[in-house]
Formats: sequence, C-alpha cells, structure tokens
Amino acid sequence: MPPSNEPSQELTVVGGDEPRLIAGRQPTVTGLAVVLPSVTDDSSPAAADDSERGIAVQVRQLSHRLEATADVPVNRTASRWLGEAEAIAADAATSDLEDATVRERVATVRELLSEIDDTGHEDADAHLESAKRICRAILESPADEQ
Repeated sequence: MPPSNEPSQELTVVGGDEPRLIAGRQPTVTGLAVVLPSVTDDSSPAAADDSERGIAVQVRQLSHRLEATADVPVNRTASRWLGEAEAIAADAATSDLEDATVRERVATVRELLSEIDDTGHEDADAHLESAKRICRAILESPADEQ
C-alpha cells in the first residue's frame, strides 16, 4: 500500500507490540525518533516534585551516585560491594516503600559501602564518599522531618 498523505493516528512500536492509537495526537516521525505533540495536563511534573518526600529525593541521589561508579573502572573487590549497594539503592529509589523500609535498605547500603576503602579510581572514590554522606544524612535525620 503506498504511503498516504492522510495523517495517521497510529504509531507502530518496534519490538513486537501491536500498533497503538496515541490518544488522538498526531505523532511526527523524524528519522528514528518519534516526536509527539505536547500533552496538556492539569498536573505539572513540577507540582509533583514540590510535594515529594525529602527521603525519596535523597535515595534517588544515592542511587545515581552509585550508578555513576559503574561508568568507571574500579577494582574487583570494590566492584562487588558497589554492585550490591547499587542494586539495593536502585530498588529503594524506584519502589513505593514506607520510609522505615527505605531507611532499612539505606542502612544496608551503608554497611556494604563501609567495606570499601578505595575503589582504585579517583572519580569512583568521589562518588563513593558522596554516597556515604547521603546514607549518613538519611539515617541521621529524624524520621518525622522526612
């Protein structure tokens, strides 16, 4: 079937999914990217961030710091501890958990990070120290201030 000049309301998703309607919005295909017109919504992302709990922000920062250590070469021992700490922090940052549970996971991350004295890489050491400070800040802050 030859291409039509009629605007399409469908987007073909690569990867085996069936084509899906895009809620009445016209997608524009540019090269390999699909650009959707902006969606008007009553709630803005900034409004959601303003009301977000402080502990959630800190745990995301912790997770990002540990993710950053994966981008640099570190020694084998440090890699093992960092990998486990990163997985726990990522879970705490992305799961809908009670603050007490998040604090337990952060305590576990802190224990894992305490096993590392040196990563063998200056940038990873900086991320490690920052992650340790974030753990300390989360665990030393009163629960009712989170």
